[in-house]
Amino acid sequence: MDEPSLFLKLNKIKPSPDSQYRVYRKTPNQSKINKKLVPFGKDNNVQNKVEKEIKQNLDKDMDEDKKKVNDSDLHLNLEDIAIEKKSNQRPASQLDSSGSDVSESEMPAHQNISGSARSRIKSGRSTNSWRRNQTDTGDDKDSRRNIRTADKKTRKTPKATEIVESTNTLNKELIQDVNDPEEKALQFMAEHLKDYSRQRLRAVHMSLRHYSNVELRVSQKDLGQAFQENHVKLSNRTVQLLLERFEDQHGVDFEKMYRYLKDAHTRSGRDSVLALQCRNDLIPRPEMTSEERDNDILARLEDLLVRSNTFFDLPELREAFQYKDRDKTGRIEKSEMFDICGRRNVPVYGALLKALVKRCDGDNNGRVSWPEFLSFLEKAQETTWKKHPEMAELPEQAKKAQIQADPIVELSEETKSKLIGKLLSKKASLSKVRNAKKKEEAQAQAKNKPNDGNKTQETTKETPMTEQENKEEKRDIDGKKTNDVNPVVTNEETKQIPDKGTSPSDKTTEVSPNNTKPEDNTTPEVVNESTNDSRVKADDKPNPESSEAKSKKHTENMRKMKGLVKTSSGFIHSVKSFISGKKKLETESKPTPQVETDAESAKAIPKQESKDKEDSKEKDTSSVVKEEGEGGMLCIKRGDQTIKLPKPANYDKQETTLDPPQERLALDWVYGYRGNDCRSNIHVLGNDEIVYFVSKIAVLYDRTSHRQRHYREHTEDIKCIAIHSNLSMIASGQFSGKDNVCAHIRIWRVDNLQTVFVLGEGKFQKAVMSISFANGQDLLAAVDNSLEKKLTLWDVVSGTLIAETTINVDVICDINFNPKYADLLVTTGKEHIAWWKMYRTIGTIQSVAQPDYETYLRARFIICLTHNDKGDLITGDSNGTIYIWGDGGNKITNFIKHAHDGPVFTLLYSKGLLLSGGRDGMVFWWTWNKTMDQAGSLQIPRSEGGVRMIQIHNESLLLGTTMNSMLSSLFPAGKQTPTADVTLDAIPITQGHFDDLRGIACVPRSEVGGDFVTAGLDGIICWFDSSRRDPVCKLVLKGQQFLCIDSNPSGKLIALGTKDGHIILIKIEGESSSDAFNKKICKDRIDTINFSPDYQHLAAGSHDHSVYVFSLKEKEDGSTAWEFIGKYNAHKGPVNSLDFSLEKADGSFLVKSCSSKPDTEYWRLDDQTAVTDKDVSAIQWASHRCKLDSHVYGLWWSKQAQESDVNCIDVNSAGNLVAMGDSNGYLSLFRYPCTKKGAFCHTYKSHTSIQKVLFVYDKIFVITIGGDDSCILQWRIV
Repeated sequence: MDEPSLFLKLNKIKPSPDSQYRVYRKTPNQSKINKKLVPFGKDNNVQNKVEKEIKQNLDKDMDEDKKKVNDSDLHLNLEDIAIEKKSNQRPASQLDSSGSDVSESEMPAHQNISGSARSRIKSGRSTNSWRRNQTDTGDDKDSRRNIRTADKKTRKTPKATEIVESTNTLNKELIQDVNDPEEKALQFMAEHLKDYSRQRLRAVHMSLRHYSNVELRVSQKDLGQAFQENHVKLSNRTVQLLLERFEDQHGVDFEKMYRYLKDAHTRSGRDSVLALQCRNDLIPRPEMTSEERDNDILARLEDLLVRSNTFFDLPELREAFQYKDRDKTGRIEKSEMFDICGRRNVPVYGALLKALVKRCDGDNNGRVSWPEFLSFLEKAQETTWKKHPEMAELPEQAKKAQIQADPIVELSEETKSKLIGKLLSKKASLSKVRNAKKKEEAQAQAKNKPNDGNKTQETTKETPMTEQENKEEKRDIDGKKTNDVNPVVTNEETKQIPDKGTSPSDKTTEVSPNNTKPEDNTTPEVVNESTNDSRVKADDKPNPESSEAKSKKHTENMRKMKGLVKTSSGFIHSVKSFISGKKKLETESKPTPQVETDAESAKAIPKQESKDKEDSKEKDTSSVVKEEGEGGMLCIKRGDQTIKLPKPANYDKQETTLDPPQERLALDWVYGYRGNDCRSNIHVLGNDEIVYFVSKIAVLYDRTSHRQRHYREHTEDIKCIAIHSNLSMIASGQFSGKDNVCAHIRIWRVDNLQTVFVLGEGKFQKAVMSISFANGQDLLAAVDNSLEKKLTLWDVVSGTLIAETTINVDVICDINFNPKYADLLVTTGKEHIAWWKMYRTIGTIQSVAQPDYETYLRARFIICLTHNDKGDLITGDSNGTIYIWGDGGNKITNFIKHAHDGPVFTLLYSKGLLLSGGRDGMVFWWTWNKTMDQAGSLQIPRSEGGVRMIQIHNESLLLGTTMNSMLSSLFPAGKQTPTADVTLDAIPITQGHFDDLRGIACVPRSEVGGDFVTAGLDGIICWFDSSRRDPVCKLVLKGQQFLCIDSNPSGKLIALGTKDGHIILIKIEGESSSDAFNKKICKDRIDTINFSPDYQHLAAGSHDHSVYVFSLKEKEDGSTAWEFIGKYNAHKGPVNSLDFSLEKADGSFLVKSCSSKPDTEYWRLDDQTAVTDKDVSAIQWASHRCKLDSHVYGLWWSKQAQESDVNCIDVNSAGNLVAMGDSNGYLSLFRYPCTKKGAFCHTYKSHTSIQKVLFVYDKIFVITIGGDDSCILQWRIV
């Protein structure tokens, strides 16, 4: 084996107090800028200059321009002339001190007296109204022409700079000249429409549609009528202009006119129009931390309890939730949560209930964590009772007083009358039908058998009873499905009903006291009323009742209903108990072993139900289970295999709660970065966060506060990411996966991490390879990994597909929009670079150019590209050459030959510098000029591989590497060429693995640094500190592929198992390392390795079904060495986990080993002999990594274990929690020990598949690793 490379010891970096962080401020809006402008017209000299210049221009050019005016010019500028004429006719009294028209506030900016004075008059307008309906006289035609001609002349010599002196460039843009006649007309029309809303214009449009003919035209009369109907007042001149523009031989084209008016209306400056043009959904909102949101919900719950003077019935809610949670995962559907809260009268509703349910739906998949929901209610109630001790007595007071409201009182008078009317009408209709049927049957039987009068009479009595039985059964079934407010009949009143003529089916409708609690021994009145009604109406005579009798009967029924229904709470409780299946819950909470029972035992079950319910009342046995085994063993059936486990000590006597643990998990930190096979994967957001991704998670990292946020909506690993130009919206694309998971793009917000759109489900194949936003537009381009490499364009505002085409190349590396030419897109790949132009209005995208290399060398791969602000394209290829393609063109205008020794992986243009990074691990920056001189360089450590991504964050240079680490370096932005003192920071932002990760171990009292260590197939060993959430150090052993790792408490000795069957022991001394043992022990891989509690023995489980044992032996010279002492090979499958006993028994440690079969073996370490199950029932173990054990017997009955493979488990140092990871990527948290079936848990979606789970020793963190995703997740116990 080669000597290990240099061991890099990293120190904790602290933010420098001198570090400056850019603060993004909102750009002042237009109104604020206008307020800062110096009002025009305050200087008398300026006013005189304006007046003088206007008069000189008019007098000088009047005669000459009269000859040049033709009819067409007069028609185009008719409106300008009319306005100018009115301005000239105004007396001097109507001019302010600046010489501008006082009544010209509504006049558009482009309709001023002359071109040279246009911008001057605009800023000095008054706010008085301008009368547009003044009539024109025929004597003013010449003056119109003269003024219009003067306007043409004065445009040649504008002198705006002599009048307005301002250093604000934005102010200069505000007073720029407008020469486009079409733009003038739109501005003029906008001035007339600014007093009307868009809804008013739509109303005009609808009226015109009503008046239109078959050619979709209207007459002038209908046009005026439509304006008049909708109170839109336009001058005659304005209407005449519309007619001249949109009238043809068939009439006025109102559709074109409406589009024109709508376009002009967008320039009116109305608040509603500005709101339409403003993307409020992209405005960043103030962020709230998870703690702040939780505290806000708790405060609102406390306030609700105080204001309502109520309490939460937590035991009842817990019972209902457990019944709904049949999978025992600690989660139920959101709809079920709302339904239970409504049925149980939980005093939380509306926005507060939705916010609480959303908070408890951590995965945003519609499944709510009900233990977390209850914990919020419990915590709020406890806090409220501490502040208001008198409220703690409310539950006892409610039980004693049993104050219950009348449901009839709760209903409105209208509802009462409707309900009673329906019941009475139903009774009357049933009575009529029954009486009519009785008559028909009596007459028919009398004709057929006139002598058998007695039999006819008996049949007449029995037939309606049979019919009534069917009706009662139907009503009973309907009553189970509905939860309407119906009266209740108590037991006493039910007993008073006479039993004459009662059929057996009538007796079955009565609720058996054995099946209900005493306070619940009531049934809905619909059933009992029908029963009572059958008794009464069976004796009715065919003759109809008189109106007086009906009235008395109605009054009696009303009295009975109000008398019988004395309490709503009892009624609601009985109905809820009936619907929610309380009996089923309590029966299900006491499951019996899965064996066949005979008929006698099945009959005996109902007899024991009442006793079971009484016991459940006394000890809350909704979560207590009595499990029976076979001959002192616990049995698990998996397919055809039966696994027998020894019962723990006192198993039959102990009662284990099945409730989920009070502790829960929250994702705290994500270690790693995906740079090995992904590009353009580090970006800086507007809130100064850094966004990158690893596995399924997009990480938003704040360096200032050292805090992460996580977007976790993806269902498979993320492949690419892009940032909108407003820095508030992110697009991320993912791979396709198993179970028909499609590749797609998710558009989500930065501020609240909420998904806006999911694009391309079913459209993309395999993966979304690359995506890019158009600069300043809501347009996204994407390329998938199909054979033809499909290029698609998406509107991220509406979530619709705009255009698509195929590129037809083997590999696509990158795509990017040109910032100068927003409709130009460039794609690069294998022997491919192409320019595409999009036509958004017609929904197409076309290739417009191919590269023209001329005599330059063409590379096989064009790997990366970027643009500068002038629209120049910059590409880096596999030859290490950088080409510049000027101004959006396809010809090379400059180049850097052999910029890198190997492929160029990334490019970044910033402030006159071009930065490049390559596979050689070098970062160069080049001065942007003709010669492209090198201005500086930076070398990253060889252990970090190549430079995958470069990004600038404040005064730091961020570097993503191909070894999946993110490094940083000070990069002063103030310097033109920061060539000096550019060195890497001592500690990376994050570090991780780039290959399959399966080894993890805890370092309880590390002297090296960090409290857990990982090892992967990439030959990298990483140390991390969970408390500081930082990487500590890294060791790279090239050529090695590690599958498992263990460490002694100090961290100075680590044991590693490799894929090729080697065992390696490494000593860590300071910043160096050395081999203590290195030997190949088998041909198959080593899956697990463990030190004994005294660290003098080592056991390694192999894929060849054996466990190899080594011991530290002392030699004759006094030195020590590790020697092989034997192996245990009784397993039926690959050994994947090992546990040692905490203490020695009979001079030897006991070993518990588990295989993937699965099976468990117990044996002695010294002689590798098996131990009987009875001898290990009371043994205490130093670790709990074996997944098949009697103390975690209940885990195997969970939904996760039934639907997937249990990959790993671990128990915390306190011994009260056990975490389980499965092959579907779910992390489950149970109580420990978990020895009974039906245990509830908390479940969290993490990796695609969890390979190992680890509790950090004596801390509140759980670490999971995902294998193929090379990701390390740290969960906080809360």
